[in-house]
Amino acid sequence: MELLQTGTIKTWQSPETLSLNRLTARATLYPYPSATLAKGNKRIKSPWWCSLNGEWDFRLVDRPEHVPADFVQPGYVADAKQGWSSSPCQVIGRCMAMIGRITPM
Repeated sequence: MELLQTGTIKTWQSPETLSLNRLTARATLYPYPSATLAKGNKRIKSPWWCSLNGEWDFRLVDRPEHVPADFVQPGYVADAKQGWSSSPCQVIGRCMAMIGRITPM
């Protein structure tokens, strides 16, 4: 998988690849299509704001090489038969071992 390797170097071994597929950093400001909406400062009113709350598909693999090759393709379906499970987004941000979702190493 091309995301795992840059040339002969694995991406996690090279600090330069921390920005792979990442947007540039910016202040926590929300874009609005008009000054009137911006003055209201209600991010939910912006057509470019999206909440990440909800169910997320999650799968822990032993090594980066075990990530399915087609995982990054549009239309990939996370299937329970392949070891995927759903978790509320709040769970993903916590320590998975502390809440019993995975066994600590």
